[in-house]
Amino acid sequence: MQGNYRPIRRADSAMKAVMTGEPNASVSNKVMLSLRVDADLKTRFKSECAARGVTMEDAGRQALQAWMRGE
Repeated sequence: MQGNYRPIRRADSAMKAVMTGEPNASVSNKVMLSLRVDADLKTRFKSECAARGVTMEDAGRQALQAWMRGE
């Protein structure tokens, strides 16, 4: 695989909870957020994240938090 993509490792107990529908405290409360941007913006964002050594997920989370604080 190319780029800085790293799949999230999930514990077996988390997958079991998802498959059975059982609540499990160890299951992450993260959800997927999707938005549409110009292809050029995504390419520049991905390159900048790689240059800074951060994941796109972490950079996006930081940007959202900064925006919510009004920065």
